[in-house]
Amino acid sequence: MGGRIRQITPVRRFAFRIFLGALVGSLHFTRAADWPQWRYNSGHGAVTPHALPKQLHLQWSRQLKEAWPAWPATQSKLGFDLAPEPVV
Repeated sequence: MGGRIRQITPVRRFAFRIFLGALVGSLHFTRAADWPQWRYNSGHGAVTPHALPKQLHLQWSRQLKEAWPAWPATQSKLGFDLAPEPVV
């Protein structure tokens, strides 16, 4: 068994083709709406068509360190850095 190379039999080749076909065929059922991303969609509009429940409950929270600028004090701040937007 040590140095023997295994041949790929026609049955294994057929089984692999069936598996590959099923895998590629299942990709048809995935949709972009099933994959949420930062700010909801590819346009990053931060608006969702889903309604919120009437009663919301805090699920988790996180304490962040105080932010500090990554640029020298001689440069003006950028407009989008006014508030932190952590991605969790």
